[in-house]
Amino acid sequence: MATKRKSSGKQRFVNNSLVRVLGQHRPVQQVLQEVAQNSALPIQVRTAHVSSAMPATTDYILIDPALTIETVATAEQAAQTMPPMGVGYAAFTAGQRYALLQWLNQPTEPAPPAFQQFYLAQLEVGLLEQTSAIPLDATPVPVEIVRLQQSPAWHSHPGLARLRLLADWLAQDGRDLPTWLPEQSVSGPWLGVALGLQALLKQALVPQQLPMLLQQWAIGTLPNNTLLTLRLSSLAATLGTDPLAYALAQVDEEARLPQPWRSQHRDLRLVLPQPNLRPSLEPLLRDLVVMQDETKNEPSPPVMDAGTTAAAKGTAKWQLVLEFGESRSDLFTFALTIAQQQAGYVALLDEDRRMVHRVHFQKSELRRFWRLWEYVQSWSTTKVYLNGNEVNKWELYARL
Repeated sequence: MATKRKSSGKQRFVNNSLVRVLGQHRPVQQVLQEVAQNSALPIQVRTAHVSSAMPATTDYILIDPALTIETVATAEQAAQTMPPMGVGYAAFTAGQRYALLQWLNQPTEPAPPAFQQFYLAQLEVGLLEQTSAIPLDATPVPVEIVRLQQSPAWHSHPGLARLRLLADWLAQDGRDLPTWLPEQSVSGPWLGVALGLQALLKQALVPQQLPMLLQQWAIGTLPNNTLLTLRLSSLAATLGTDPLAYALAQVDEEARLPQPWRSQHRDLRLVLPQPNLRPSLEPLLRDLVVMQDETKNEPSPPVMDAGTTAAAKGTAKWQLVLEFGESRSDLFTFALTIAQQQAGYVALLDEDRRMVHRVHFQKSELRRFWRLWEYVQSWSTTKVYLNGNEVNKWELYARL
C-alpha cells in the first residue's frame, strides 16, 4: 500500500547534482537578470519580461522539498494520470513526484514525456547560469546533454537537439555540429536553422550530412560515400566557397536578425540569430543529385559558329530553346555546368563573336528547363524561344 510522507526531496532521493532545488538554486528570473547584464554572451534577453513577469523568488521547475511525495511501485503506474508537458513540480501528484525524483537519478532511462521536458527545462536554466559565470566547456550541462543524446531513451528527441544547438551557440563553437546533426531528429524548419547556426559558426557542410539532408528534404539519394565526397567537393569548387557559407550569403539581412528562441523553460525569453538556410541550400542539393542522374559520358559539345548549329536543333515539331551569354553572377559557372550536361546543349559565337550558350529542350524535358531557368532568368542576356519565336519572360509561365 502506498504511503504518504514529507521528504527532504533532493537530499533523500536525488543524487543528480544538476537537478535544481528550491532554496539551493536561484530561480530563473535571477539567472536571466545576470544573463541580461552580460554583454559578452551571443544572445539577448527580453529585459521587460525579466522585470515584469513572475516574482523573482519563484520558479515552477524548482523542486520543493516541502511538497508531499507518495511511494509508488513503478513509473508506469505514476504515468497513468500524467499531466501534459511543460508543467511544474507542484502540478505532479504525490506519486508522480516520487517517480520523478527516482528517475532523475538515472535520466538516461525511459520516462514519460512530461518528465523529460521537466529535466530539459532544468538543464536549460543551468546552462544559462553556468555560461554566464564560467567558460562553457568547463561546465557539466553540455556533458550531460551529450550523454543523454547517446541514450536510446533520448535518441532523436527534438527538445534535446534544440538544447544542444543552444549550448553550441552559447559556446560559439560549432565543431561538433556536423557530427551530431545527422544522428539526431532536427527536422522541419529547425533543420534549416541548425544549418544556419552551423554556417554562422563557420563550420562547413560535410559529406556525412548529405544523406540526412537528402532524405529529410525528399531530394533523392547518392549511392556511396565516395560519390558524396566527390559531388560536395565539386559543388564547393563551382560555388567558390562552402555551400553553407554560400547559402548564408543568399539570406537577406532581415532573416539574419536575432529572433525569439523556442526555449524549454516557459519563462525564458531568449533572442538569437536563426537564419533558415533551406530555401537557398535545397536547390543546390537538388542540382547535385540531378547532376548525378543526368551525367553523360560524352565530351562537352564543341564551340561552333552560329551557322553550324541548325543540325543541333533537331527535327521535333515542339521545341523550347533557352539561351544565355556570359554573366558576372556568382551562379554563372554553376548554371553553365548544368547547361553543359543537357543533351541539347551547344555553344556558339554570335555575330559579334560573343559566346552564347544555347540549350534545346523537348516537351518531355520541361523539368530540366525549369531547373536551369531558376538560375538564369534574371540575366540580361537570357532569352527563350518556343517553336522558333521569342517568348517574353513575363509570359513564359502562361505559355508553358
